[in-house]
Amino acid sequence: MNITLSQLSKSDAMSIPFDGNIEQTHDNDRFVVRVTTAEVRGIPTDTEKSITLRKRLSTLYHEKAEGSYIKLEVKTQIKQNTFQKWMNGSRNVSRKELAKFAVGLALDMEIVDELFRMIGHSLDYENNRFDFIVACAIRDKDDIEQFGNDVEKYCGISIF
Repeated sequence: MNITLSQLSKSDAMSIPFDGNIEQTHDNDRFVVRVTTAEVRGIPTDTEKSITLRKRLSTLYHEKAEGSYIKLEVKTQIKQNTFQKWMNGSRNVSRKELAKFAVGLALDMEIVDELFRMIGHSLDYENNRFDFIVACAIRDKDDIEQFGNDVEKYCGISIF
């Protein structure tokens, strides 16, 4: 399909045939590659990715919500205890929660893509309706309520 971000329109979401759903992963698309021991040592572990993600989320929380749990909850509809569990590593961040964080804090698309790569894979707005709506919301700087309404309208799920 090859869509650029500037061509996205939420109103077209229902007419585009998407392959995936909200929790789409690329596990079925894996292929085997032989790598050297040195190359394996250079690949970040899941623990390293998790630590990097938590550090990045913490930095963004302090920058965009001024370190206030109240501001975070108002902007993103993410509860304080959920965010704290992310930060202490006792709970993983889901794609749906990360989308709420990104849209609610009005992050730039480059940052959003970086965060989504940290939890699995980049936004795939050409093949995944949820990712399509996330990309539109990021581009349009939607607030969390508008984003929630659009996800429910176009994806048939609630993010709240």
